This record gives sequence, C-alpha cells and structure tokens, in this order.
Amino acid sequence: MITMKKRINANGYDVITIYTDDGSFSISFQGNLDLYWSINYTGKYKDVPEEKTFIITKENYYLYSSLEQLYKAIKEKRPYSNGPFDDLKSKKINDKYNPYKLWNNNKIEWHSDDFSYDEASILTISKEKESFIIEFKRSTNKTFLLTHSVRFRNSGSYYDPYNVTFMNMYNRLKQYDFDYPQVHMEEYLYNQKKKKVKKRK
Repeated sequence: MITMKKRINANGYDVITIYTDDGSFSISFQGNLDLYWSINYTGKYKDVPEEKTFIITKENYYLYSSLEQLYKAIKEKRPYSNGPFDDLKSKKINDKYNPYKLWNNNKIEWHSDDFSYDEASILTISKEKESFIIEFKRSTNKTFLLTHSVRFRNSGSYYDPYNVTFMNMYNRLKQYDFDYPQVHMEEYLYNQKKKKVKKRK
C-alpha cells in the first residue's frame, strides 16, 4: 500500500510523507528555502542500512505520474517543464560543461548540496516498467553527522537549474487531495492486475 500524508512543519511549510511497504520518506521545504528528501528512521540510527530503497508503483497513480513527469523532464533536459514558467517550459538546457551529471545510465542521481560532491548523501531515481525505484545512499564524511537526507539548494546547487524540476514536483504533490484521494483509472487497473496475479498463486 502506498499512501501520502501532509503536515505543516515549524516554519509553516508543507511536509509530504510517503508511506510504502518498505518504510517511509518525506519531501519537505525548510526555513532556509531549500528542498529536502529524507527517509524516516525507525529504531536506532546505527541499525539503518547504508542504502535504503523504496518502490513506487501505479498503486498511487498521482505520485507515480509526478515521478514520471520529473523523470521525463530530466531525461529530456527540460527542467522547467510542468512548472509555472510558461515562457521556459519547452527550453532545453545544454549542460555538457557541467561536471556534475544528473542523468547517468538512465538514472537520476542527485548528490546532496549539503556536502562535497564525493562525500554527499545520494538520491537515485530509476524506472522499471510500471514502477520507480527510489534509493537513498548515506553520506560518507564522518566529520559531520552521517545522514541519508538529500538537500536541493535553490541557490548555488550543483545541478542548477534542475532544482526547479524538483520544486515543481513538490508543488504538484501539495495539490493532492489528501483527505479524499481520487482513484485514477490507471491506479484501478494496476490494482486489478495485482489481484489477478495473487489469485493465480
């Protein structure tokens, strides 16, 4: 089961928490005006694995389609698509001179803007048929607190202007009807397919 909940943080901004069978993670905007993706720990921190994976399927189609829009925008190098900047939506970015490649082997790979590139926590997003694989990898700099949290700076990011792409996704998720979520046809068909597979077993 994949569900989403929304709450307001201490700075008055929305925090979107995504619950899956593998645990939960949150997407939040903070008082420093930057975006964060973070896993939610349970138990002792020392027991949290270095890498944590979540699988997002069409079971929650709103979330799935939001990830699909993000994935496509980055793949096609159109960071402003699906956002409010109408005059820039179709603009394609030439980032061949940026040494920090966001698109690697059909994966999105974002190194947190909180650390040096090689020591940062990493968020990867890949696609497999009808699912997205989201993986958090812990930072390696032991001078600071080791963390899986990934920061998206809205000023001075390694990947500027793709921080806008992630902000567009966050803003879209905020529009989800958390109290009375609508079941999309794709979501219904996916769940029916799952039921048929279970019956065969």
